[in-house]
Amino acid sequence: MWLTFYHLSKRYRQSLNLDDTKANRKFATNNIMPELQYKLNSGEFFNNEKEKIPTVGEFALISFDIHKGHRKESSLNRMNSAYNKHIVPYFADTRMDKIKPSHISTWQNTLLEKAKLSPKSVKSVRTILNVIFEDAVNDDILLSNPVRKASRLPHHRPKEIKPFSIEEIQKILLTCKTQFRNFFAIGFFTGMRTGEIIGLQWDDIDFKDGTINIKRSIGKGMISTPKTQSSYREIEILPPLLPYLKDQFKITGNKKSFVFLTSGNKNYFDSNKIRDYAWKRTLEEADIPYRTIYH
Repeated sequence: MWLTFYHLSKRYRQSLNLDDTKANRKFATNNIMPELQYKLNSGEFFNNEKEKIPTVGEFALISFDIHKGHRKESSLNRMNSAYNKHIVPYFADTRMDKIKPSHISTWQNTLLEKAKLSPKSVKSVRTILNVIFEDAVNDDILLSNPVRKASRLPHHRPKEIKPFSIEEIQKILLTCKTQFRNFFAIGFFTGMRTGEIIGLQWDDIDFKDGTINIKRSIGKGMISTPKTQSSYREIEILPPLLPYLKDQFKITGNKKSFVFLTSGNKNYFDSNKIRDYAWKRTLEEADIPYRTIYH
């Protein structure tokens, strides 16, 4: 059963946590409603309301805890980082019931205009805030979710993809003289994500069957499962890739660990340095216009 009432033109709605039975209706009429009337008249009801409505920061801790069981550690870290950077400064100390759709809309515009985030990035941050408010609604703390009523974000226009031509691929592989030539070759001839490549171990490569099994990914120092369930997959080793794998085996194969190792014989913490240094330098030396490795 739910109890709905108005006080000074403001609507209140609360769950009684009771099944809708004849006996419970009688109990609500004879006990709960008189007590509520007393608390309204004395002002106690509003004091309790102030105490029980948490701030966004207080309830965010609960919300993150609710979902941590089914979120990957890498996702949790990414979401926590976005939350602390883009949500905490604006809403953390504000009571949840004081945040209106107009506040959300203004915040979105600030992220777009001042923080220079793309509509896609703002949508990702907004999703985090939306889940927090949805959890508050489900816990009967709020009647509605203001994020759902906020203005829509501008339509995201995907960046144009310009795949590398065969000639460019050959030029890149001829130009790069380090082990990263083999790294780039794996990317070109398998389509693996960069995090999956640095997470690749020699046990994942079967030269006899000519296959590569994708079992893990590395990002920001964390070894985790691939991005999605469908990302667990077996890839055929195409003939053009075989020489590069054999060359890399000469470099790290005796370590019987990760395919790509640092000078200290450790797995790479992240693929950012490879992208930012080896990839950019190789494109410059090959005189190929820069575009990200994902192209």
